[in-house]
Amino acid sequence: TTTVFDNNQFQGDVQLLDNYVYMANDWNIDGNLWMVRGRYLYLQGYDLTVTGEVTFEYNSRIYMNKGMLQCGSLTEYLLGGVVMQYGEDSIIVDGDACFGMVNSSSSYYAAGTIQVSGDIRFMESTTVEFGQNATLELTGTEKQTIYMEPGYHSFGTLVVNNTSDEGIYVENGLEYTAYENRTNVPITFANGGVMGYTLEEVRMMYNTHAAQYSKEPFN
Repeated sequence: TTTVFDNNQFQGDVQLLDNYVYMANDWNIDGNLWMVRGRYLYLQGYDLTVTGEVTFEYNSRIYMNKGMLQCGSLTEYLLGGVVMQYGEDSIIVDGDACFGMVNSSSSYYAAGTIQVSGDIRFMESTTVEFGQNATLELTGTEKQTIYMEPGYHSFGTLVVNNTSDEGIYVENGLEYTAYENRTNVPITFANGGVMGYTLEEVRMMYNTHAAQYSKEPFN
């Protein structure tokens, strides 16, 4: 049961009843937000804070519209997920994030910043592409793991701000259009290779045009 308090403070798990909801002020949900099928939430420049998980069902969306979403974890599914089109769009995920909108082009993740403190995973059998003006920032204080399939999944600008000794562990490959390791932590691949720290090194190793990626790690 969800209890609604004054000033848009929600206690418990929340589902949207209306198909289209436009926020008119900040929301705080002390629980989980479940975006059921066919529901569309427009932040309209406001802040949405969810202490638990934000989960998307098929064909549900959160349009950031220059707003901010902070949540405990984020799970997209099939045609359900976030839409980021403005530089002011901001998502902060305190835990893990799973990206999984099927065939989502860079128009869905066109701009803005996503900060993730936990692990990142892309759903298999999906195509997820971040635009070159969209930034994914790794902000964990412990080791973070990434699972993606280059050729099907790609970041825009990948920024590493992880502060752990172990750094980033890549289970498969890594693809992006720009890269910066601000904390100089190791980027380690599953077979033991360690990635270089600068974008120029990546360009030298992989002379690609649209994105620099490493399906196989290099020393």
